[in-house]
Amino acid sequence: MSICPANRYDDLINTIFQPSNFNQVSNELKNQISSAIPDHINLWANQGSGLNSFSQWNNALANISSYNTARINTARIHLNQSLNLQGQKNIQLDVSPSNSGKINISTVTPENYPWNK
Repeated sequence: MSICPANRYDDLINTIFQPSNFNQVSNELKNQISSAIPDHINLWANQGSGLNSFSQWNNALANISSYNTARINTARIHLNQSLNLQGQKNIQLDVSPSNSGKINISTVTPENYPWNK
């Protein structure tokens, strides 16, 4: 199956890059490596590159999260303009009765219904 790159990018915008998902994964990773950051700072701060403080690291992570949130709308506009699309369409997917099946749309298989994007 061949997937159009624009469709795949839009699928990522509608799933992985959604702020709730992105921030959850980011926080999980942050919690996993936070204990190693002081050693990283001690090792690399004097080398003229890298982090200089734990708060600088926290600020960098917050900036990444903010950038991701702001980027979603910009990415959608870019796809629409670059590919001369006819604008966004909102969809709602549902199954009835509940838990009676799954719907695949492009590369996305929603886990919870109704699914709105």
